[in-house]
Amino acid sequence: MPLVTLKLIAGEDDAPTPETCERLMARLTEVVSEELGKDPAATYVLIETLPATHWGVGGQSVAAKRAGK
Repeated sequence: MPLVTLKLIAGEDDAPTPETCERLMARLTEVVSEELGKDPAATYVLIETLPATHWGVGGQSVAAKRAGK
């Protein structure tokens, strides 16, 4: 039972649409099946969208880095 987690930094204006999430889930499931030989029916995909203020790099949020702070 594989679990694939995809974490994205996104705001309200660039978050993936439900249709995009459906396509990502299908394609990620297909890759796991093809490359690892896992049953697609037992493959879980989790897509997490986090705001740039909640994701840090080098001691700063991505939002602050994008703003040039």
